[in-house]
Amino acid sequence: MWNPLISLAVTVAVSLLFGLLFGGVIYGIVPGLVAGVVAFILLVRRTYNQLTVYTQKVQTLLTPPKGFDPVKAQMTGKGWTPPFDKAIDELKAATALQKWQFLVVEQLAGQIGQLYYVQKKFDDAAPWLEKAWARDWMAKAFLGALHTRKKDLEKARQAFDVAVRFHDKEPLLWNSYAWCLASLGDDAGALLVLDRARSKVPSDERTATNLDLLRNGKKMNMKPFGENWYLFFLEEPPPTVIQQGYGPMQHQRGFRAKPAGKR
Repeated sequence: MWNPLISLAVTVAVSLLFGLLFGGVIYGIVPGLVAGVVAFILLVRRTYNQLTVYTQKVQTLLTPPKGFDPVKAQMTGKGWTPPFDKAIDELKAATALQKWQFLVVEQLAGQIGQLYYVQKKFDDAAPWLEKAWARDWMAKAFLGALHTRKKDLEKARQAFDVAVRFHDKEPLLWNSYAWCLASLGDDAGALLVLDRARSKVPSDERTATNLDLLRNGKKMNMKPFGENWYLFFLEEPPPTVIQQGYGPMQHQRGFRAKPAGKR
């Protein structure tokens, strides 16, 4: 990583310079540390300014044209297709900044993986979702959904556990976690997940309802979570659901999906 290495070099150089000027290395320690910290802050700021240029390009690419009406588009069959491939290319190009600053790839990987996922390019999405930053809860939730599609209970559990560790105030996350476990036959695990969720999001009625449904041996109802749930491609969306957007910079007109499994 060039940013920390350059900062270290600045620290050493300033320390030696002040040491020579004032007759001892000890006199250069404080100025050297200050110079190194300032250099690091400036270098990191430059890197993230460069990163922002890429993400703003992606934001622009995935923003619907002015006046776009998803309802009218669905009715007429004349819609707008987001240029996902161009957006992914921009994000992949931005990963080159990893040589300057750590965690750049991890932050971009989640976005790349999610863009592949919403196109149902699951094999392409998987490695990026695996590399995604642990704090990117949607990326880790999508990874859990991928493992659910493959009927891998343990890997699904591991992915969701990472997500809820850092984001325990997201009702959709808790409920999708429980739904995936239940769809793979682990009703007891799903009940435990929703019990935990109730302590984290006690005012969420959707979670309370799903907990009651599971306790009574019934299937969870994810419809109240709307289009955000159907982006997981684990259940068929009802005809009335119109997908208008995905996240702050991702949009698509609509989709159809197959359930990952039956209870």
